[in-house]
Parts: sequence; structure tokens; C-alpha cells
Amino acid sequence: MSRRRLALLVSVLLAMPLSGCWSKIELNDRIFITSAYIDLGERPGEIVLSIGSPLPNRMGSIGNSDTAPQQGKSYTSHTASGHTIPDALDKIQSDLSRKLTWGQTRAVVVSADFAAQRGLQDVLEWASRNPFFPFRAYVYVSEGPAKEVMELTPVDERAPAEVLRKFGNRKFVGQATIKDLAVDSAAGVGTTVPLLRTGRRPLISENNKVSPWTGIAGTAMIQNMRMTGRLDMDEAKAVSWAEGNLAAPMYDMLTGKEKFDYRLNRLKSKVSPVVSSAGDIVCTVQLSAEATLESALSGEDISDPAALHRLERQMNEAIAASLQSALEKSQSAGADIMELGARLEWRYPRLWASLKNKWAQVYGKEVRFKVKTNIRVTHLNGEHKPMWTILEDQSK
Repeated sequence: MSRRRLALLVSVLLAMPLSGCWSKIELNDRIFITSAYIDLGERPGEIVLSIGSPLPNRMGSIGNSDTAPQQGKSYTSHTASGHTIPDALDKIQSDLSRKLTWGQTRAVVVSADFAAQRGLQDVLEWASRNPFFPFRAYVYVSEGPAKEVMELTPVDERAPAEVLRKFGNRKFVGQATIKDLAVDSAAGVGTTVPLLRTGRRPLISENNKVSPWTGIAGTAMIQNMRMTGRLDMDEAKAVSWAEGNLAAPMYDMLTGKEKFDYRLNRLKSKVSPVVSSAGDIVCTVQLSAEATLESALSGEDISDPAALHRLERQMNEAIAASLQSALEKSQSAGADIMELGARLEWRYPRLWASLKNKWAQVYGKEVRFKVKTNIRVTHLNGEHKPMWTILEDQSK
């Protein structure tokens, strides 16, 4: 190829991004849906769909802190009801001047009532048939109406959808995406989905006005795409840890008048199901981590080996109890939140073939769990003593 032709080709390739949107619909004729909220309707069989989207005409100049603030919020919402999600969506679209687009969706929130009564099949059916819906979108279950989550005050972010995206990224109690639900549904196993709690509190950013907020309350247990129960925060963190889906959690521990706060790092887990010659299914769950004390309100010098070992033992017992409690709840609810069925299918395919159709019952009554933990405090310096004790030692 001659230099002239090569230069012409490079010029054409560089000009492509300047040619505008290649889609049949220009960007300024679209509404980018960033979050969706699904509730039960007032009438039997009715679905209430709410969507959140940004308002580009109110967002100001990106990166320019001197831009005058726009009047009103930089995002909006729309709500409609229908027999199905597409039906409700079509009713929303009929009142809008722009075309709704799902490619930028960050989160889907389903109310606990909807998840328990109708399940998440509607969400999966709708998402899987939409070629533009991102399977990486996070899924949440809300304790109350999902629509209330949409009203949260995004103090540190531009819009509620960004708050939900950051919740998923931070892995406070793990995370669940549309893809995760689709895989678990196809495998016939259960899972957990982060549970949201809404409320109202005075916010300094809103001039101390009582405003809506949303936080993580634990996880919802899902089996056959229906919510069958819930786990509190400590139980949810233990399960997410076992699944390898937890990042640097913080724990506190009260023992009499002593209080310790510690953060865990280098989290590891191993889930090992074994089928005995008698056909018993025993699953061993092992957790290990390194702990860093961030506060030690104790009159005892815990740099002493005996005191340190006692503290480590109490840490291990507390986390093992949380995981054991979560597993017992999951068995009572018939929700295979550890995805044990998928592990059995891989290791014992013939056994799984005979158990798959009745797995919820087998999991609830016949599986036995053994929990083992190995948590060690790895820093043995001054932070293991109360600060006032250190100062007293230095003054002597």
C-alpha cells in the first residue's frame, strides 16, 4: 500500500468518531434508563414499573466546578402499571418525547413482596429477551416498596442509580447481577441478593431537612427465583465470604466490658462437599483471614500471647456462629445459597441427576454442614494496647 493510500485510510479511521451516532436514533433523542424498580400493583396480577433516568439539560458542564447549579434535580423518574414489565414500559414510553434505552442500566430493585409472591422470573424473562439490557446490572431486593428506593437522597453521587452501583462495587454483603441470577436459575440452585432498607433522617447536605435514605440491611435468600427468607448483616457477610464475594469487612465484638473493632483482609474460603459410601452429603466450609485491630477498648494487655489467643478464639467463634446460623436458616427455607447443587453436579454428576428434581427438600433435610474458621491477628505492635496504656508506659 502506498503512503498516500495509507494516509487516506488513517484519516478516514480517525474521522469515524466525528461522524455522529451510527444508530437510527440520535443520542439527543434518547432517554437512558439507569435504574428500574418493580412492585406489586393494587390489582391481582398487576406490575408497577418505575424507571430512573438523568436529565442532560440539568447536569451542567462535566468537570467544571464553577458552573452555576441548575434548578431542580438532574434526574427524573416515570411510573406505570401493567400486566407485564413490557406492558408497563410501553405505557411509560407513550408519554415521552424520547426513545427509552436500556444500555446504561446500573441496577434493578424488586420489592420483597414481589420477590416472594411472583419471584424474579419476570425480571429474567424481560432482561434476557432485550438485546440491549446489560447483564452486569446489579439486582437488589427492598424490604419495603422498591419505588421508595428511587426516592433516596444521593448525597455523594449524581443520582440514585449511582448509589446502587457503588453499593454493588463495594461488596458490603457481596453482589448479585442479572447474569448471576440467570446462571443460578439454569443450574437449579439458590443464591443471595443484597437487601435494601429505606428510612428518613436529617441530612446536613439538605439543610438538616428530613430526607429519604437507603442502606444495606442484609441479604434475601433466593431459591427457584423466589425469595424464601432473609439473613442479617453478620450472616450475610459470612455467606458472601464463603462464596468469595466479600471485600475487607469490618466486625465489632463485645465481651463483657471489652469492645474490639477489627477489619479482615486476605479472605479465603473453601467449600468441600463429600458424599459418603452410605449416601450422606457432608459439606465442609472453611474460612480464613488476617485481622487488623482498629480499636481495642480493653483493660487487658492483649499483646500478651494468652490474651491474644483468647481474642482470636472469640473472633473465630463469633464468625463460625454467624455462618452456621445462616446455613441453618437456608436449610429451613430450602434455599441452596451456597450453590452446593452446582458443586455436586461437577463432582458427582450421576448423584446430582437423581437429586436435581427434589434438591430443595434434600438440601433442607439431608445435608450436613461443618464450619471451620482460621482468623489470626497479624499485627502485634502498639495498636494491640489501649492508647492511654501506651501513653502511661511512656510517661514512666
